[in-house]
Amino acid sequence: MRVELWPKDGWSVCSRPAGAVYAGCILLALAIYAYSNRVAPVSGSVSLLILALVFVAFAFLAGTSGQTWTDPSNALALLLIAWAFLLDGFFIAGAPIFGPTKVMDVGVALERDPYVIYLWNESHWIHANLPKRISYDDLEKIRSWSQNLRLTNDLEPGPGRVQMSMWDRQVYWITMKKSAPPTTIGEPRRANIRAFVELALSLVFLLLSLVVWREGRRRGIRFRAVNPFYLLSEQSRRS
Repeated sequence: MRVELWPKDGWSVCSRPAGAVYAGCILLALAIYAYSNRVAPVSGSVSLLILALVFVAFAFLAGTSGQTWTDPSNALALLLIAWAFLLDGFFIAGAPIFGPTKVMDVGVALERDPYVIYLWNESHWIHANLPKRISYDDLEKIRSWSQNLRLTNDLEPGPGRVQMSMWDRQVYWITMKKSAPPTTIGEPRRANIRAFVELALSLVFLLLSLVVWREGRRRGIRFRAVNPFYLLSEQSRRS
């Protein structure tokens, strides 16, 4: 049975400035992405899960070199990245395709963030995102509606009508029924090409993980001793 020699420095990849910068930038971008999805319980939770999966995947990839690319830890890391792409492609980018949508009669109110809106429906507030590619004039129209919210709600509980995705709380269009003439802002939901790209990437990373795993088993390679999770498990076992 042939066994590969591991590099002396197991964290050689992360010790390089470029590798540390790349990993840090990716994790920072994912953290910002999770924060941007905070208004929706489903997409917000999925975003945090994706951040955790990628962080663990980077920990498994730490110390990889040209000699150790077939380590089973790398196969597991690729599998976690595949899950991250799958979750984002299905629940967030794929929300217009796979997720439920709802048309509701609502009241309207804006908050400090100009692209986030509060919708009053069935005696509770719903935090949602305004339609994408909204113009400044359309934003001012919504702002004028929200300033008259108290009056319009006294006259009619739901002066507006919206179509909204329930997974990511994205409003596709909003109509003020009492405006003259009735004004609609936004457009009907459309399929997001990003969803199909991410689902395809999840399949690619899944196949790569299988290739790395099979090649590692063919070479008789075990988990490298410098893997951080392996070290933690060994320390806990000894204690």
